[in-house]
Amino acid sequence: MNSNFTARLFTIILAGLILAGTCFMPGLNSNAWAKSEEMGKPKIAYDGERPVHPGYPRRFDIVGHLDRLAADEAVIDDSWYRLSPAVSYHTPNQRHTFQSRLDAGDAVGCQIDSNGEITSMWQIAE
Repeated sequence: MNSNFTARLFTIILAGLILAGTCFMPGLNSNAWAKSEEMGKPKIAYDGERPVHPGYPRRFDIVGHLDRLAADEAVIDDSWYRLSPAVSYHTPNQRHTFQSRLDAGDAVGCQIDSNGEITSMWQIAE
């Protein structure tokens, strides 16, 4: 009976060590997975010293990738923002365009007012 108890204890300890090891191995935990997904996203080359495109502002309050765009809200890099009722949209080829010209996954730069609402959204070609 003593050897049976020892065998079970050994099995439990071994299973615990294996489980603990998989939680700390790179590539198997959720943080490593999220970082590897971010590595696949193209980086936005933006230094703030000169406009990204001719006619664009030199500085943006937010620069990131558009996750979702609705009538009154936007999600950029997993952060939620309210859109101003007078928000304007711009692309490198057309200033003051329609919201429908922007799609999820687009790189954008935004300007925000004192209420924290996006007042203008500028598509950044990568």
